[in-house]
Amino acid sequence: MNDNKSSTGSTAPQPAGLSTQSADHKAPNTNAALASGDAPPANVISASSQTLTLTYRSSKEDRSEDHYAVILFPKSYEEAVTGALELLAKYITNPQVDNVILRCSARNRNGEWIWADFKPEDWPLVVRPGDEVGVFEKPPKPLASNPQIFWHGSIRVVCGKKEMVKTEWELRDFMTIDRPTTYAGAVELIQGWVNNRIAQLPNHYMDEARRRLIKPGKILTFYLFTDDLKQWIPFPPIATTDDLVWKELVPPAGGILGVIAT
Repeated sequence: MNDNKSSTGSTAPQPAGLSTQSADHKAPNTNAALASGDAPPANVISASSQTLTLTYRSSKEDRSEDHYAVILFPKSYEEAVTGALELLAKYITNPQVDNVILRCSARNRNGEWIWADFKPEDWPLVVRPGDEVGVFEKPPKPLASNPQIFWHGSIRVVCGKKEMVKTEWELRDFMTIDRPTTYAGAVELIQGWVNNRIAQLPNHYMDEARRRLIKPGKILTFYLFTDDLKQWIPFPPIATTDDLVWKELVPPAGGILGVIAT
């Protein structure tokens, strides 16, 4: 008997990590999150040419709370974000489309694997089936600059006046008021401060710049200063009507706000 077998009709060697499936074997549900630390089953790996692995990166340095999911390969960045939120939302602090960033895996010049930002419109050029994509949360805005959270406290107000060729500020005598939430609120607080001072100290000298703040028909313009108080800039006109813009611009508690009546 000839022990030499012909290669014709023989089965090709199976690549490591892949498994064959019988005809009645059902394909795995690839749209299912994999438990953190679990190795993906072989039949999921065999579908890598049609899938994308999503890795949610936690903030812990030891990566003990990273989580993984596998989805059918999406056609766009936006579709990938939707798939990530469907499976990984329970691990994300603020699972909203606008709060999620996807990054591709790449090697740097030292040969180390890194997560790299890319433009959403470059999705078909950057990401391929079988790749791994990192799912990250956008860093939150500092609370003090978040218009949804307004911190109350006191601010100091300096009054100015425009002379012929320059603007002068009375920096030695501040008015102290609560941090105003709107332009109208700022006008009311400042005019209230001036009226109270006049009522309490009728014989006390008050400069004309401050008295002008309560005169009918005068418009109050507010200013922001640099830290050294040597430079200033007026609030944009939209801040007088848009409360969100005002809240973004008004100085924090302890800060200095300038005002001039014209």
